[in-house]
Amino acid sequence: CRPRKIVLDIYSMKICKHSLIVAATSVFAAGLLCGCGGDDGRMSVSMATPVPMQTIPTEKTRLLGLSALETDGDGQSVVRAFVQPSGDGADAVYRFELYQYQPRMANPRGNRLRMWPEVAAGKAGADNPLWQPHLRAFEIVLPIENELSMKSTYLIELTVLKNNTMQHSDLLKITSKPAPKP
Repeated sequence: CRPRKIVLDIYSMKICKHSLIVAATSVFAAGLLCGCGGDDGRMSVSMATPVPMQTIPTEKTRLLGLSALETDGDGQSVVRAFVQPSGDGADAVYRFELYQYQPRMANPRGNRLRMWPEVAAGKAGADNPLWQPHLRAFEIVLPIENELSMKSTYLIELTVLKNNTMQHSDLLKITSKPAPKP
């Protein structure tokens, strides 16, 4: 009879240990969700708190998804590229290249259709006509002399040059947008 009692005690200890782990985990999770501690003067940030754009620096210059192939008011095809610089972009030079898009390929770049001269956009700020403050990006319009199919998909590649050395590049798939109505 005695060995059976020991087995029951070990079994009840296992149940007690399991209950203790569940309780400790629940308390820890509740502390994470609700926060713990008093007000120590630091600001707390939750996932619902909006963060101003100025506090989120971009690590590298990139093309925004607004970039597209368009027809301007004169009927000329242009690529409207929106470039979000890292920092103020003062010493950066941008090189743009347009490629055909090849779907389902390891390298989606097809034939290079156009390479524009390098663009030095200058320093970001209100006094720069290329700067769009609401997007925090440069708007660079690149003309296309030869006729492109407005129903095709293309790739635009941005290469950032600083001090005559390539820093990095960004590749974006662009499609055509309809011409603005007069």
